[in-house]
Amino acid sequence: MSNRKLILESNVRLAMKNSKSNRAAAKFLGVSYNTYKKYSEMYFENGVSLFEIHKNEKCIGIKKERKSFTIPIEKILNGEKPNYSVQKLKTRLFREGLKAEECGCCGFNERRITDYQIPLLINFGDGDKNNWKLENLEILCYNCYFLTVGNPLGKKKAIYI
Repeated sequence: MSNRKLILESNVRLAMKNSKSNRAAAKFLGVSYNTYKKYSEMYFENGVSLFEIHKNEKCIGIKKERKSFTIPIEKILNGEKPNYSVQKLKTRLFREGLKAEECGCCGFNERRITDYQIPLLINFGDGDKNNWKLENLEILCYNCYFLTVGNPLGKKKAIYI
């Protein structure tokens, strides 16, 4: 018995109807892209192969739907989710435009070469880590955090030379 899968013209048309691109059509049929391409180029409509008909005209791809955040940012900032990750909160503050991705004290915003991240920390202005109100949260670089708050690495004593 052969491992080859025969794809009929009706199957190609069904996949085209239920997808936005040739790659998605191949996935819909459960075959590799090359297999789908081979069979969709065998079938024609008005002298043009079905593969060419279903081809993405601009060749820029189709944007995937982004998963929306499950917890509204307002609930987090009101303190309704006290166990929410501070790191995730920082990311959401930047993505949703509530805070600028730069140090609130000195304006530092240079990205690291290795991972293209800006090394920033969240500081709770009044010192209460349970007060997540937007006015209480400030974004600081490591240097400003060290100078204004203390050692960002925890209770370890910093070595002064």
